[in-house]
Amino acid sequence: TPASPSPAVVTGGANMMMLLGAQLNAVDDEFARTTGLEPGILITRVLPGTAAAEAGLRAGEIIRAVNGTPVRE
Repeated sequence: TPASPSPAVVTGGANMMMLLGAQLNAVDDEFARTTGLEPGILITRVLPGTAAAEAGLRAGEIIRAVNGTPVRE
């Protein structure tokens, strides 16, 4: 699906957000225990041609810190 023009940040559900072309979901402690993932921000989708794709983000990666600061939401 081609990327369409959209705002930089679009919120979705309680734990989902679209940011610069990347769909992100918070991985809280309970979900982390259930799935075996580490807590943080799971990248579930990256749209081609977006800032997120150009920055090298890939679906399936987990962001655990930004500039050395741990992130959980």
